[in-house]
Parts: sequence; structure tokens; C-alpha cells
Amino acid sequence: MARLTIERLTKRYGEFRALDDVSLDVADGELIAILGASYQLIPIVLERPVWSERLGRWELVAITLGVVGIVGHVAIASWSGLVWSAALVAVGVTLHVVNTALTLRGLERWSFTGTTEH
Repeated sequence: MARLTIERLTKRYGEFRALDDVSLDVADGELIAILGASYQLIPIVLERPVWSERLGRWELVAITLGVVGIVGHVAIASWSGLVWSAALVAVGVTLHVVNTALTLRGLERWSFTGTTEH
């Protein structure tokens, strides 16, 4: 059974359709992280820029290198560098959390409202 279900979510800003017929199911025990997409959605939804685009680029570099390292180490069955690759992913996720928290700091209202179209 899904803990979170979104069916046919559509979000418009005037004539601009930011989300179009999006559906998502997240089951018990699953963790979904949409890091890059949040940097596109934050300015649209909250009507404010992200705190630091530079920090976002460093996050992308850390996560990309970490994921490539994890996949590479698993593919060649060499576990010695796996921890360092996982640490890079953790650094990237931490940078994302910090950047998002600083973006949300001082936010007085949330402007996101979803609608579904049938």
C-alpha cells in the first residue's frame, strides 16, 4: 500500500503549465529524492530565487561524482572506495538541504496549490 499517492496533478501559473498530469506512488519504506527538480520548482512555486545557485552547482558535482563512483565500484566489485563515493553523495544531499533551508528562511506564506484536471 502506498504511503503517498499523487494522481494526475496539474499546476498552472496563468497560461503556463508547470506540472502536467503528474502521478506518483511512494510505498512504505521507499524514499524518493528529487533534488534537481526542486531548484526548478522553488522559484516558480515560492516566487523567490534559490539562496545560492553556486551551492546548487557544487551539489550537482558532488552527487554526480558520488553516484558515478558508487556505480563504478559496484561494477568492478571493488569495495575500498565505495565509502568515499557514498560520502560524496551525502555531501551533495547536505548541500541541497542547506540551500533549500536557506531559501525557505523567512518565508511568510506557501503559494503552492495543486489541482487535478479530469
